[in-house]
Amino acid sequence: MEQEKDIIVGMGEIAVSHNPRTLSALGLGSCVGVALYDKESLVGGLAHVMLPKSSEFSGIISKDRDINSLLKYADIAIPKMVDDMVKIGAKKANIHAKIAGGAQMFEGLQNDVILIGQRNINEVKRVLKYSALPRP
Repeated sequence: MEQEKDIIVGMGEIAVSHNPRTLSALGLGSCVGVALYDKESLVGGLAHVMLPKSSEFSGIISKDRDINSLLKYADIAIPKMVDDMVKIGAKKANIHAKIAGGAQMFEGLQNDVILIGQRNINEVKRVLKYSALPRP
């Protein structure tokens, strides 16, 4: 039996899989990688979050919009990833989270647009708390 290939999760994407498959995200910068794992079912997920809140961008949510085009937002990607993990055997109560990234990319500039890394971190933690998952 051929081993399944590892998955590289690009910007604005999520992936879920069973162990021993490896999920990775490269070059996070101000983006945040959100890794979720249920060690009992061996189900994991990874999101490459680019932006904090979908509600900050007018007109992006509509019934005609494909959810996959919205996975760059923390408030869309994390709940979808949890749902996808549960569908393949994870138990929500067993899922633990780790995050990485959220870099300050531009030294000395201090406004909400430039501080996107910190805003991403704050929103990821808020969504994890709202999802009743352990905070990183």
